[in-house]
Amino acid sequence: MHIQSFIYHGVVVAVGWGIVRSGELLPAWKELWKPLVFGISGYVVLTNVNSLLNSNFWFLNLPSYESPLAWIYQWAGEDGYLIGHFLFCAFVVVMWRVLLEGVERKIVKKKSNDGEDEEITL
Repeated sequence: MHIQSFIYHGVVVAVGWGIVRSGELLPAWKELWKPLVFGISGYVVLTNVNSLLNSNFWFLNLPSYESPLAWIYQWAGEDGYLIGHFLFCAFVVVMWRVLLEGVERKIVKKKSNDGEDEEITL
């Protein structure tokens, strides 16, 4: 399960990175609300699904052993785990946006310096 999860998340990051690097999509800070609404909506839906199916989608009930979420559970305890989980995920989304903004600046700077479109190697 861990291997599948690392591969899946790696592919998600690689695809997102490629789309931004190509210049096809340049995210804006004003769009940050979308992943936050997705996360809150997913929390509401999956909390109910987890209780109905006795499951643990998105690791909302408990983190997996030795996962990055385990330290949140240890630090925040059972009562604060969901808030800590959400804040951690929001932090990851913001840091991803900061990274993409750096790529965007490099693309825009390169295009403005050369005056023509060319492939950019990062």
